[in-house]
Amino acid sequence: MKKPSKIRVLHRTIPVRWDAASINRASREEGEPLHGVYRSGEILIAPDQPDVERETLLHEILHALIDQTALAADGGPLSGDSEEQVVRTLSPLLFHTLRNNAALTRWLVQ
Repeated sequence: MKKPSKIRVLHRTIPVRWDAASINRASREEGEPLHGVYRSGEILIAPDQPDVERETLLHEILHALIDQTALAADGGPLSGDSEEQVVRTLSPLLFHTLRNNAALTRWLVQ
């Protein structure tokens, strides 16, 4: 199956770039290794990491969803480091729930 090049998140279409050089640059800027990043209305994902790229994309989609709400606004419940903590906790749980319940996933998106 072809990797997505854009994702519709609420009212926005967000480009998805599978770009190792951009991820390496973002990793250097953040001072830690990254598999993906959502910034400036774009999702960057490190390519050729089949074990983690789907979960990483879901992780970045959750950031994009939060970005379009008041949750991460100054003083919001997910401002500061709270957003990353919540996304890191929920993304693998949601990913594995969807993956392990194919009938549920099909039913949700019909």
